[in-house]
Amino acid sequence: MVVLDTISLLLLDSGSKLLGLKARQLIKRAYQRDELSVSAASFLQVSLWEKEERIRYAGDLKQWRLEMLGAGILEHPADGTIFMSSLSSGPISEKLFKDIILATTMKVGATLVTVDDFLLRRKKIKSVNAKI
Repeated sequence: MVVLDTISLLLLDSGSKLLGLKARQLIKRAYQRDELSVSAASFLQVSLWEKEERIRYAGDLKQWRLEMLGAGILEHPADGTIFMSSLSSGPISEKLFKDIILATTMKVGATLVTVDDFLLRRKKIKSVNAKI
């Protein structure tokens, strides 16, 4: 199982060359095995970024989510276990989303594809730098 963090999901969807070769290969293998996934929190984070005008999306984000899921990306809902693992984050912030995605990855025993240096240094999870 592979979990994409929010930035990796956006890089993949946009076809960005910022997504590195190693990450692309891992993503392709996971996709072929029906093991490519995201935390449901990533869709919420994208919506917040769009409302804050940090990113632009011309279409309907609800439809975009359905397209991602229809394309074969699995969605891990954030449940009580995941939220309890993320409580140290405090108010809604970038750290909260990071913690939810991290808790999701740990719960499902996945490899995390991320550009986040903090998450890449975590010894508790297996991770791949999305830029490599």
